[in-house]
Amino acid sequence: MLNKVSVQLSKFLLYKIKGDKQEEDIYTYGFELIISTIGFFVSIVTISTILSDFVSGLVFLVTFVPLRLFTGGYHATTYSRCFILSNLTYLLVLSIKNLLWEYVVYPYWYCLLFVTYIFIIVKAPIKNLAQPINVYKKKRCKKITKIILCFETLWIFLLSYTNKELFCMAVLSVCLIAVFMLIADESIFARFRRKEDIKYDFTCKNH
Repeated sequence: MLNKVSVQLSKFLLYKIKGDKQEEDIYTYGFELIISTIGFFVSIVTISTILSDFVSGLVFLVTFVPLRLFTGGYHATTYSRCFILSNLTYLLVLSIKNLLWEYVVYPYWYCLLFVTYIFIIVKAPIKNLAQPINVYKKKRCKKITKIILCFETLWIFLLSYTNKELFCMAVLSVCLIAVFMLIADESIFARFRRKEDIKYDFTCKNH
């Protein structure tokens, strides 16, 4: 459905601007990205409003989306799966926040944020087979990631002094970024596979 709408929009736009039909795929992809992003924003805001937690939804979007654009990590294979996954992970983050924010003291949240920051700075951007990047773009994404983290750090620490609940929501949103990166980090799984291979070879040699 999304693809059909995007194709029609790209054809209409190319007709209006008298563009090259060979660029239709590029325009189609752009429309798919725009529509899916708008749908994601609307769904998060709608869910937050229904659950009477509108501000938490805004904090999630402001914290999660900018970093997600440049850190890479796991991506669903289709837009529909991406939409479902995004909403489910938001509900998970919201649920964890509601369960923990009153009981976990500030030092633990600060430690979690610090460890997550270190991981993101060291690992970002994580390559994804669906979105390959060259060396130049990788350096650019890493630089932009650090800039975004600097700005987010300022307002996250501001939240820590003004609203603990929203502060916890922001911290968990950053952690979700790290989780998506961790899932797609081939180096970690490759290291794990090497250990399993070594263990397997050692076992075989002793039999």
